[in-house]
Amino acid sequence: MRQIRGVAAVLRAVENATAVGLLAVICGVTAAQVVCRFVLKAPLVWSDELGTFSFVWFALLGAAIGVREGAHMGVDALVRVFPPSQRVWVAIGTLLAIQLFLVCLLKFGLDLLIRIGDQRSSGLQLHIFWVYLALPVSAVLMLVHSVPILGSLVAESRGTDSRRA
Repeated sequence: MRQIRGVAAVLRAVENATAVGLLAVICGVTAAQVVCRFVLKAPLVWSDELGTFSFVWFALLGAAIGVREGAHMGVDALVRVFPPSQRVWVAIGTLLAIQLFLVCLLKFGLDLLIRIGDQRSSGLQLHIFWVYLALPVSAVLMLVHSVPILGSLVAESRGTDSRRA
């Protein structure tokens, strides 16, 4: 268990540092583009692509961090209709549906990577593979982060069942 916590701590640090780095790139490139375009009258041709590609990675990595931190919004109006003992089962079903969606996202993301081959971006001449890789990577991270949540919900359901008996 200690090894799993250690791996989780390293993963957390890498995700957070990557998100901070990507945000710095987005802000820096955007600021440089504004200065070059409007002050120096010499726009940077590659800046839009780098900013966009960084934003794609930042958004999808942010979604994974949101799963890890439990920061995604949820609508619980329907869930409140159920008695408290059944709410955990609704949460488990919802999380399983989300995990199924993430597996599909992973599969289709990998299919997309295979199909695009070695296409390159027009400005940076970067393999588009590296941009689209954000999709399966974020799906895997969200799946990894959702497993402990599912474990907690299952443990909670067992506690709820034992209290009912």
